[in-house]
Amino acid sequence: MYLNSKTEQAIWHSPFRPFFLLGALYGPILEMTGIPHYTGLIPSMGSPSVSLPTLWHQHEIVFGFSTAIIFGFILTALPSWAGTDELKKNSLILLVCSWLPGRLAVAFSGLLPLPLVAFADRSFLPVFVLQFAPGLRNVNFRTSMGLLVIAADFFAGNPCYYLGVLQQDQQLWQGGLRIGLYAMIFHCSVTLGILGSIFTENALLEDGRPTDIGHVAILKRLSAASIIALAVADIGAASAPIGGALGLMSLGLMTLVTLHHTGRELRPHPAMVAAYLVLAAAALLRVAVPVGSLGRELLLLSALLWVAPYLIYLHSTATCCWHPAWLSSPTVLMPPRCPCRIDNRKYGEL
Repeated sequence: MYLNSKTEQAIWHSPFRPFFLLGALYGPILEMTGIPHYTGLIPSMGSPSVSLPTLWHQHEIVFGFSTAIIFGFILTALPSWAGTDELKKNSLILLVCSWLPGRLAVAFSGLLPLPLVAFADRSFLPVFVLQFAPGLRNVNFRTSMGLLVIAADFFAGNPCYYLGVLQQDQQLWQGGLRIGLYAMIFHCSVTLGILGSIFTENALLEDGRPTDIGHVAILKRLSAASIIALAVADIGAASAPIGGALGLMSLGLMTLVTLHHTGRELRPHPAMVAAYLVLAAAALLRVAVPVGSLGRELLLLSALLWVAPYLIYLHSTATCCWHPAWLSSPTVLMPPRCPCRIDNRKYGEL
């Protein structure tokens, strides 16, 4: 049975639904619109140290594309951790509407005053905090501190970026991008460290092999130490492997969360398995041949390899976001036009 008979309203039933869809759409747009500027087909605007098209691409990958996925996940998982009501309907629509103006303002940043662009872009984070902060009171200390670090880094990095662009200070705007990048790295490390064992246990349970994987404390400490070392070495913003790894981890997280929270079987569609391999190939191509040395053909190929997995996600998995979730039932039918397989059991909380 459906949780809600009105399919058109299912998109507003959970934060991951609109934000994962927006992220999966926006990422390919950013990648493909950045190619003409990197290859010189479209000349840059502004001074050599501050090129608006290049900065638009870099900024939006960190503070646009990533925030849609990261904050969409946090707001989806928080009710399970804190025992609070899930954000939906009007509150969720408000949050999405506060994210979209920033993307449009940055896209037209060459025509708009920079303070107006900064205001429109930064309006999302205060609305997010208003929705996010009340639930932290019921979350254990370690989890709440981790979530606060992620939100605080995005809060601090974005103003640094705009101040650097305004003052034509390359070190400052690059520092802002680095802070946001470290927030992305921290999120992927902590989140996948927690969810990796949970999703693995659920998958084994499906196969009739219940087990308790648990968490390895030393790996958590090593992960935290590696992030600190990366920040101290200050190599994150220029590291192609990090970009590929973050993209691959984000895509995997989006797939599993979508399947889990729509009641589907925790086994990705075969097309998604191929998508992971394609995204890994895109990352390897960028690592093997630096962007500055790539010919136009190879650069376009690497961009297409990065874009294709997100389009596959939209086709094979994200379509489930448009349809209501399924309850535990002995007889369950496939939702229309949704290629995800259905699981008849109800999964545990995140």
